[in-house]
Amino acid sequence: EEDAGEVAKLLKESFLSAFLGVADNKDEDVLDYVRTSHKEEVIRQELKNESECYLVCEEEESKQIVGVARLVFGAREEAITTEKSKNPVELNRIYCKKGHLGKKIGTKLMEKCLEECKKKECDLIWLGVWKHNP
Repeated sequence: EEDAGEVAKLLKESFLSAFLGVADNKDEDVLDYVRTSHKEEVIRQELKNESECYLVCEEEESKQIVGVARLVFGAREEAITTEKSKNPVELNRIYCKKGHLGKKIGTKLMEKCLEECKKKECDLIWLGVWKHNP
C-alpha cells in the first residue's frame, strides 16, 4: 500500500506513453481511462483486495519501481475461461517504465507472475487488454 503513489505514477506514465495520440485512440478516451483507473486511491484499493496482486520490479541501486504487473485471481471472460477453469487468473497489467524497455523487466515480471500463479494453483492465465489497444 505504501507504494500506491509510485505504482500509480508508473502506470499513468506508461499508459499515456503507449496510447496517447496513437492509432484510433481518442485522446479524451485515453485521458479519461487514466483519470479513473490509474489514480492513487484506486491503486490503494486494489492493493487491499485479496483477489488482486501487484508485483513490482525495482531498480537495484535506487530501489525505484521500474515495472509493474497486476494479477486478478478468479477473473473470468466468457470467450476465454470455461467451466473447466476452476481457478483462472487475469494478467490485467504489465507495464515497464520508459527508459527501461529492453532490460528484461517484462521477463522478470512474467516469471514472478507465473510463480504467484503456481502458489495459488491457478489452472489458466489470460491476458486482459484495453479495448482500444492498437
